[in-house]
Amino acid sequence: MQLLACIFLALWPNSAVTTAIHPSSSRGRNYVSQRNQRSSRLHHHAASPHHYLSSRGGSMESNIASKPESQNTIHPLAFASIMAFLAGYSDVLCVKKFHCYAAMMSGNIVTMSIALGERKWKDAMWRLSLVGSYLVGAASVRSIELSCQKQRVESNEESQKSKKHLKIVAPIVAAVFAIADRAIGKSAIISEGGHMWNLSLLALGYGMVYASANQALNATITQLLTGHVTKLGSAVSDRFLGTARQWNKGVVTSVCILGSFVIGGTVGGQILS
Repeated sequence: MQLLACIFLALWPNSAVTTAIHPSSSRGRNYVSQRNQRSSRLHHHAASPHHYLSSRGGSMESNIASKPESQNTIHPLAFASIMAFLAGYSDVLCVKKFHCYAAMMSGNIVTMSIALGERKWKDAMWRLSLVGSYLVGAASVRSIELSCQKQRVESNEESQKSKKHLKIVAPIVAAVFAIADRAIGKSAIISEGGHMWNLSLLALGYGMVYASANQALNATITQLLTGHVTKLGSAVSDRFLGTARQWNKGVVTSVCILGSFVIGGTVGGQILS
């Protein structure tokens, strides 16, 4: 399952459907301006409505006007749902086998806080190592991205739609997961109250995976659910009590991510049952 995440990260730069920035932001206005300058045809269609799939922290656009540039295409909503499924699957497996979370650092921080309150210093340090490893993974992805951006600037290449750094990240993540799987497999089965320190390698890999996925999906978070539940609560109020009486933006995305996460967790629970 972890290798599937690497495969999708490698395929994402070839996707014919690209992410977009909401036009209400300054970054979005700059992007629209540059796009209109490059093509009079796009300028002609600039006034037409676009369907945005907004979510916590960003938005995704389905650009149905563009023709596929590659046979390997992944729709942003499908990509987000797949990553949410993998997050649910991985978290359930880790919770049941190792009593920690693979992709949800909120859970590790909560349990670390409990350990600190109970003065279980070793347990607190173990959970802190998971959070720290995840942080290092996310930082390394951003470092690779900035390095690629610098190279594109130096070579005068267009960088607006480029996500080629994901093809660099994918094999690195695959190697990290392979090493983690081997290290965990050789370790003794975790005992009650014991700690498996080499799980930090797994957290490192997931930090790279979801930092890459969130960036590719324009900051759409697929491994955390509270924001999506909050968005759905607001959407229900807007639908039945708002002046427009319609679902607000992002409902489809949030529903798909929540549903995919639950399905992934269910599959993980059945495997270990």
